[in-house]
Amino acid sequence: MTTFFEEFLFRGFFQNKFEKEFGSITAILVSGLMFSLYHVGYPRFRTFEDILLLFAVGIGFATAYKLSGNNLIVAYFVNLPNAFVTYMLKFEQFPKMTISSTITSIISLCIIVVVFIANVRANRKER
Repeated sequence: MTTFFEEFLFRGFFQNKFEKEFGSITAILVSGLMFSLYHVGYPRFRTFEDILLLFAVGIGFATAYKLSGNNLIVAYFVNLPNAFVTYMLKFEQFPKMTISSTITSIISLCIIVVVFIANVRANRKER
């Protein structure tokens, strides 16, 4: 549920509102900033490096939303890889993964990237 809340709040509401007022680039940057600051309240995500990482992730989500125009795509096909990347970069904060779950995660990431790219290309052709 957190994923849907974040997508619809930061991208669906704020990004769309800021884009109408200030343009796409500003909207993406503000959405990314708001996303990173929102996570300051999460335990273990309070260092400057964490906020910078979350800002970059927020910009990635905002850009994916801008390119796809679809919150559900971002929620599923961008946030899931984000969870894996977060695990890889901050692995000490999470339970240990076995080799089989790591391999499964990598395969899942590859499938998600392929589906996301195919969807973005299909949306571009429709426009």
